[in-house]
Amino acid sequence: MIAPTTTSMKNPVGFLRLMMMFVLCVVSEVINGEEEIRCIPEEREALLQFKAAIVDHNGMLSSWTTPNYCQWEGIRCSNLTSHIISLDLHGDGDERYMSGEIHKSLMELSQLQYLNLSHNYFPDTHIPEFLASLKNLKYLDLSSSQFEGKIPTQLGSLSHLKYLNLADNYLEGAIPYQFGNLSQLQHLELSDNLLEGNIPSQLGNLSQLHQLYLQHLYNLKISDGGQWLSNLISLTHLYLDSLSNLNHSHIWSQVIAKLPQLRELSLVDCSLSDHFILSSKHSKFNFSTSLSVFDLSGNTFTSAVIFQWVSNITSNLVHLDLSDNNLTEDLPSILGNLSRGCVRHSLQELDLSANYITGTLSDISVFSSLKSLFLGANELSGRIPEGVKLPSTLEDLLVWSNSLEGGIPKSFGNACFLLSLDISNNSLSDELPMIISHLSGCARYSLQVLYLHDNQINGTLPDFSTFTSLGKLYLHNNKLNGEIHKDIQFPPKLEDLYIYSNSLKGVLTDYHFANMSMLQNLDLSDNSLGLAFTQNWVPHFQLLFINLRSCQLGPTFPMWLQTQNKFVDIDISNATISGIIPEWFWAKLSLQRVMTMNISYNSLQGLSLLKVIDLSSNHFSEEIPTEIEKLAGLISLNLSRNNLIGKIPSNIGNMTSLESLDLSRNRLVGSIPLSLAQIYGLGVLDLSQNHLSGKIPTSTQLQSFHQSSYEDNLDLCGPPLEKLCIDGKPTQNPNANVYKDEYPFFNNEFFISMGIGFALSFWTVIGSILFKRSWQRSYFNFLNNLEDNVHVKIAIFVRVINRDKD
Repeated sequence: MIAPTTTSMKNPVGFLRLMMMFVLCVVSEVINGEEEIRCIPEEREALLQFKAAIVDHNGMLSSWTTPNYCQWEGIRCSNLTSHIISLDLHGDGDERYMSGEIHKSLMELSQLQYLNLSHNYFPDTHIPEFLASLKNLKYLDLSSSQFEGKIPTQLGSLSHLKYLNLADNYLEGAIPYQFGNLSQLQHLELSDNLLEGNIPSQLGNLSQLHQLYLQHLYNLKISDGGQWLSNLISLTHLYLDSLSNLNHSHIWSQVIAKLPQLRELSLVDCSLSDHFILSSKHSKFNFSTSLSVFDLSGNTFTSAVIFQWVSNITSNLVHLDLSDNNLTEDLPSILGNLSRGCVRHSLQELDLSANYITGTLSDISVFSSLKSLFLGANELSGRIPEGVKLPSTLEDLLVWSNSLEGGIPKSFGNACFLLSLDISNNSLSDELPMIISHLSGCARYSLQVLYLHDNQINGTLPDFSTFTSLGKLYLHNNKLNGEIHKDIQFPPKLEDLYIYSNSLKGVLTDYHFANMSMLQNLDLSDNSLGLAFTQNWVPHFQLLFINLRSCQLGPTFPMWLQTQNKFVDIDISNATISGIIPEWFWAKLSLQRVMTMNISYNSLQGLSLLKVIDLSSNHFSEEIPTEIEKLAGLISLNLSRNNLIGKIPSNIGNMTSLESLDLSRNRLVGSIPLSLAQIYGLGVLDLSQNHLSGKIPTSTQLQSFHQSSYEDNLDLCGPPLEKLCIDGKPTQNPNANVYKDEYPFFNNEFFISMGIGFALSFWTVIGSILFKRSWQRSYFNFLNNLEDNVHVKIAIFVRVINRDKD
């Protein structure tokens, strides 16, 4: 019996035809997909012209070499049309930025919707007017890039723009009234510029505006009493810091009161006073349930009237800043006035620092949601009452620079969420062990920062090992005294330990530091402490800052420093150290970016045995010490790339063993010492890029070096330079051959050969791409599923969230 056959087996030709159609469909899809992501030549050329005009020392455009520009850094293309729709080349601090010129070739990017060139360096550059030709632009950020001149009025024609940030530049002149045409704008930021004149009332046309930032524009004024603000019904963030005429009219405050969605209002440094509030008409505040952040710092309020006013205008206030005013009430009265409204339940952060508030710290537990209270730089005095209560939610209590006395009440130790406590620069006088015991409730598990420095606290150091989260402990400039007990330990997460300028005695051993693995900054100076670590002790931490001045570290050089590989500042002066400085110490100075080193007032010796000193690429800015001439055994000295000043030591020739000397890239002046010609073994010399002058001393040795060893100085002459000398001075019209390259190896022939090699390699690769379809697919395969409008909305949302966090 014959088994039944399938249709394909009965008709093999039909099966093959079906398979062929499937393959053709797949190939067609691949080809069509390739066409969709194929680069547009005009746009690629526009990007290359833009790159050619940019100075890119940090390699931000280093990926702009491959054929597919959609894969270049900062570029985003449409998956449907292959047009460039996003160009994000924002800088990132001093380590990553561009400069140069913004080339007009960007006009070719006709479908561009997102352009971010913020945090770059474009001094002496105006904002290009041609940016207004990018009609599809929705997001434009040119902030923090050193732009100057006037804002182009043409930007007002970008009808699709939703986000515009020109803040933190040197822009001057008036705000263009044409900005009132940006009907879709949601975010406008012009802060920190040199703008002047009236704010154009046409901004009232921006009915979709959510955020308006006009901060620190000291010559800017609000026009028409601010009536135009009434149309901004979508406004949630309004920052008008430093506007010069807000105190001349009450209209703007009545207008703002009608904004229904306002969440953040900042009126910093606007010369507002009690009189302004008292003379204002009573208004119904439409934002009474929406306003959560209110910043009135830097004004001239003096009395409790401001607190009564604030309590009446909003019921959901979260952040209130009245710092740097002239408030003179006592603290209990201020808190009493503020707690009468609903604010006492909603307030999370209250800043009253830098005023003239009197009294002492009183009960603040009525503010049931309070997380941060800032009372620094006031006139609080007396003891903190023992029964004072803190909110259970409190995280930060800063009462620095007052005149508080005594100690800390036990109730502070029950603040289970307390993170930062700063009572520095007061007149606390209790014993430290008692203060710490009062903090040893649940607060010892949460506390991360404890600042008690600059008081009159006495007693000795207690055990801190139970403060398991403490990262910063500042106890310096007190009256601590007595012996440090051998069994105490410091917190395991401590990063900063400052106990200098006290009268502590005793010996610290490796046991005291045994649990510490995160310590970075250590200052025990100006006590009567000794450090006695076992010979092979290896700390679990790496220090950045070390100050052990006047501690007893000796008699031998502290070997544990050999384990420290990151320090940039070290002071072990007057530390009873004697003997020879080990070679590993000098090696560390050459490997690390040490900025300050002090080993003075010890009994060190043996420097004549030192062979190599390399302190290059640091920030030394003094004269070269003449004592260096005594290092007769030194073979190599490298002090290049610093800011050294003064003359080269005149008796440097006493360093007869010297084989390599590099003093380049400093600010040394004067002539080259004659004694330098007496170092006959000198094989490497670089004195370039200083301010040296006069005749190069005559000797077979000094004339044997290349001209580059002396180039880029103020006025050197004589062989090996071609600049001649007359009476030891350069001629007036020297015929000097200046080498602009740092190394003579890079001559013209080198660059020609490099160019030929590059061309051959380049066209080998490009030829393969042009004629081999598989290579084309691998280069042009790019997929992007993000929708354009969503991208812009996310960018705006992230910007607002970051500001809210700040």
